[in-house]
This record gives sequence, C-alpha cells and structure tokens, in this order.
Amino acid sequence: MRRIGFIAITLCAFFILMGLGITISVKQFNQMVLPEQPLKIYEVVEKEPEILQIELLGETCSVNVANIKQQVATGKEQVEKKWQKFRNDPQLHKQVESATILVKRQWQALIRTEEVRAVNQWVKDQL
Repeated sequence: MRRIGFIAITLCAFFILMGLGITISVKQFNQMVLPEQPLKIYEVVEKEPEILQIELLGETCSVNVANIKQQVATGKEQVEKKWQKFRNDPQLHKQVESATILVKRQWQALIRTEEVRAVNQWVKDQL
C-alpha cells in the first residue's frame, strides 16, 4: 500500500515540476527571445461554427465538434442498449439473488458468534 502511495506522490511531483518548468520556460522565452509574438502554452479558438482550433506549444490541431458530438451520441446509445441488456439478464438476477442469500447467511452466522454478543453486551453496558 505504501508503494502505491509513493508512486502516486512521485507522479504528482513529476507532473507539477514539468508544468512549472514549461511555464517558466515559456515566460522566459516570451520575455527574452520573441516578446512581439508571445508563445502560448495552449490556445483554443473557434475558427468556424462547430470547428475548434487547438494550439498546444506551437502545434495546431483542428477538431470538428459536431462530429465528436455525433460519435458521443452513438456511443451513449450503444452503452444504454448494452446496459438494458445487462440489467434485464435473468442469469444476472439469479446470481445476485444467490449472492444476497449467501451474504445474509454469513451475516447471521457472524451475529450469532460469542465474540459479537460480547461486544454488543459491552456496548450496552457502556451506554
């Protein structure tokens, strides 16, 4: 568990330092090298309706928003169909029901143990 936390902290520190380095580099470039045409880390401009032009560190990409919206709508419809099929699956309902029964049995067995009764009695005595 500590290893995962250490990796997460290391990655966060890496991305923070990279972002800080890029920001400082762009700021220094804009002050010293080419102040009349400042470099931007990113810029999003709507060139035409439904078309965005994204510039990231000098590289430009155009995105058709209408096309993306259509793909998202199609994907959403497919996900909803698969969800309905999954949700209405009788085999899934049987598995959930049997798992619920098993958990209830295990819970009842746990509640009947002497340790749980002792803890319950201790709590009642404390109140």
